[in-house]
Amino acid sequence: MTSEAQPAGIRQSRYATLPAEQRELSGDPTMAWALVFSLQFLIVVEIAAVWAYRHVGPRRTWIVFLPLTLFAGLWVTGEIVRLLPNLL
Repeated sequence: MTSEAQPAGIRQSRYATLPAEQRELSGDPTMAWALVFSLQFLIVVEIAAVWAYRHVGPRRTWIVFLPLTLFAGLWVTGEIVRLLPNLL
């Protein structure tokens, strides 16, 4: 095995050579559609939970919709965090 040295040239990590989405305080709004879908899922889960609470009863509604609501809430917060600005 031969180990070859890196060719001499410009540094790839300079500020001027970084893409715009990798610079500090820059966001990436290309995945905003995922936040829209996760919010729609959260709204559907909440509407279904209210309907089930009125028609099925509180005990069964808690058993079924507590995990779904937690999952939807975590999904929404995960998508919100991905849209926050880059601070590195």
